[in-house]
Amino acid sequence: MIIDLDVPGPPPDPVRRPRHRSRGLPVLLSAVLLFLLGASTVPSSDLAPRLVADLGAGNLTWLLTDRMIYSVTGRPGEDVFDVTARPVDGEVLWTRPLGGVGMIPVLHEFGPHLAVEFPEERMLLLDARTGEIRRADFGARVAGDRILLRQNGRIGLLDPVTARPVWWRWVDGWPLAVTGGDGQVRVVNLGGTGAVYDRDTGATVRTAANLSVQGAVYTTAVSGDWMFLFTGDSMTVVRMHDLKRLWTARLTGPAAAEPCGDAFCVTGATGVTAVNQRTGSIIWTNLRWRAWSGGFATGEDGRLVRLDPGTGAVQADLGQARPAGTMLVREGGVVTDAATGRLRGVLDISVPSRCASTATHLACQDDETTRIWRLP
Repeated sequence: MIIDLDVPGPPPDPVRRPRHRSRGLPVLLSAVLLFLLGASTVPSSDLAPRLVADLGAGNLTWLLTDRMIYSVTGRPGEDVFDVTARPVDGEVLWTRPLGGVGMIPVLHEFGPHLAVEFPEERMLLLDARTGEIRRADFGARVAGDRILLRQNGRIGLLDPVTARPVWWRWVDGWPLAVTGGDGQVRVVNLGGTGAVYDRDTGATVRTAANLSVQGAVYTTAVSGDWMFLFTGDSMTVVRMHDLKRLWTARLTGPAAAEPCGDAFCVTGATGVTAVNQRTGSIIWTNLRWRAWSGGFATGEDGRLVRLDPGTGAVQADLGQARPAGTMLVREGGVVTDAATGRLRGVLDISVPSRCASTATHLACQDDETTRIWRLP
């Protein structure tokens, strides 16, 4: 699980203005791709994805779960966001204004609650059935399946299912990055100190110092057991389970990173760079790729490719496509299994800007709207 603390990941695709375009081109592209995939792979009508919801225009971000879809929209001419909840196959349950805010929040579902996490460490915990505010906290960060709170020189751990703090303790540091898992909460503080706490009791398991880097850290990110600290010209990696600072690599404008094979694939000002996990040495850099995310590289033209992290060689050119969990949504709305290439269906969509899926549903956003389909 990726926990985006300051800059969530690779920069999102720019919002494009709606265009009036003919449906003929997507249909033609779909037909060509279906022909290339083979007629035997074409799903029958009863196996095709079924459209179950259309959220309309203006969705800034959204979260698809097994039961629900939550979306954040902006009001025209106002610096106000609204969050809306609806069952994936049903009508809107509620809409709640989030107030005047400057940055788009990240949504998390915790059992009966929806957490709305803002980049400035403001957190709202809402009742997922009614939209009622259960808690509003400043100085809060998601830490795995818990939420770390900071108040007046103390940190605490909130159980977001019950909406109650599990423990509080006095600390000296100011949390910069947190992770949770394996019964522990790991915290790296501004200034380079860190600590591992027992998730249930708050007892200190381990402490560390000298985790800081030269230069002003302007963003951090956590992916699995790794924390990345980015400055304008470097990336430092901290292994979170034992709070060990591994190395600092010189990079130009790094903004996001994640493990890829035996390397870290980094998105930055010079495109995508692969860095050796063990030594921090540069393996390859390629300006051709704009971003790396979820095992794929994206080019300036929006094409999606699968690369060999060890060499940077292109293993598969997937064309205009977007990842959606274990699937790919390709140009013309053709949905295939990402690993096997098996055809899953064809959607009434050309090239989406973002897609996500669960075991039962697929959601995609394009220039005009966000739609949800039930998978066969």
